[in-house]
Amino acid sequence: MLSITKDTPRLQHIVYCAISQNRVKKLLLQLKEHDEYTFLHSINVGVLALDFGFYLNLDMTFLQNLFLAGILHDIGKLNIPSELLNKKEPLTDTEFAQIRCHPEDGYMIAKNHLFNRNILCGIREHHERKDGTGYPLGIQEISQTGSIIKIADAYDAMKANRVYCSSMTKDMIQEELFQDTGMMDTEYKCIFLNKFLPATCNDDMHKEQMHSLKQFILAELEHKDTAMASNL
Repeated sequence: MLSITKDTPRLQHIVYCAISQNRVKKLLLQLKEHDEYTFLHSINVGVLALDFGFYLNLDMTFLQNLFLAGILHDIGKLNIPSELLNKKEPLTDTEFAQIRCHPEDGYMIAKNHLFNRNILCGIREHHERKDGTGYPLGIQEISQTGSIIKIADAYDAMKANRVYCSSMTKDMIQEELFQDTGMMDTEYKCIFLNKFLPATCNDDMHKEQMHSLKQFILAELEHKDTAMASNL
């Protein structure tokens, strides 16, 4: 495992290079205004995906793409009414079909903002399944970016308290992910559950570093939002 203390500047550089892009800030601020939970979930997924990718010792360029795919993976939910995103009652078939459009919508939004192929794949594929029953494409061959974003997305979603479901414990999440054999890449899932989580969850210094990265992102976006408002 890489030293989180020694390599902190590398992580900060990746986050800064990504979050300082005007197109990224613009999209994230739109998402924040549209739905607070989806915005915060996206920040969590981006940081968790970056953290896991860093654990896997992936190269710097890939890590930056991975982080961007993570923080933008749900950007397609801009096209879904916030009332539907936070609906307490079971979704109708029509509403569920609308929800299922968000990976493809996100792909098109990101493509229109000229993000690269690796980022686009992560956004589009985060609800695909290796057994071919996912959406929007129903593919079995999922990119490396898509595979990692899928794990980070599922893990953070299961940890969250939502209006329509309660959070799950770490043990419940692990059992759920282990039992669903068709959901995601087996190799990455095993590394995430058996090696990455045990190595990081009880490390206070590591948790503080990840918290600091999230606070940095929020501060940068707050600064951007204030600057935009002052120009109105």
